[in-house]
Amino acid sequence: MLTKRFWGWLFVILGIPLATLILWPSDTKDLTIDKDKPRYNPEEIEVSLLIEGTEEKVLLKRHEGIERSFVIYIDPSRYTATVQDGVDVIKPIQNDKDEMSQRIPEVSLRVEHVTHRSPDELKKEVTATWQDEFKVSDIAEPITTPFNGFRLHHVAGQDWNSEVKTVMILSDGANGSFLVTETLFLEASEGHGARFDLMLQTLEVLE
Repeated sequence: MLTKRFWGWLFVILGIPLATLILWPSDTKDLTIDKDKPRYNPEEIEVSLLIEGTEEKVLLKRHEGIERSFVIYIDPSRYTATVQDGVDVIKPIQNDKDEMSQRIPEVSLRVEHVTHRSPDELKKEVTATWQDEFKVSDIAEPITTPFNGFRLHHVAGQDWNSEVKTVMILSDGANGSFLVTETLFLEASEGHGARFDLMLQTLEVLE
């Protein structure tokens, strides 16, 4: 049986927007490695993204995570991917000479591949750290999008620059997890948030 991921890549090759795949009704899924499926990770893919009612074409470029354990596609016209403290970090491209850009709160997407620890094993530890940081009693809620796992979400206030932070613990389909930390501010949560969600849809484990 052909998987949705297979048809998604086929649509990309034929020039049909990947949004066709993303907008299908979501069922539960892991980042499962299909040993019987030919692996194909092209250098670039073109997808459609809907932000604030406007559809745009986005060209995403392949980025291999640290130690080449996973692939994620990023928008190189808007974002850059670096390694910080052993973790892949995706951030908007900024003009260091632009004073205004220096005042903008942090926007980042951190992707850490934690091998040999399942989401259930990580959940207790991550939740305890979260509760201590924000002085809240939140617990990690189950999610199925972009993949099976758990999610914590916190909005620090209602000002334009209030921090919006999300942590996701996603199954890698094997014995490990992806620890994803998304940091935004309130005014940027829709635009950058939608772009981060799109990039996370392309996350895939490498054997």
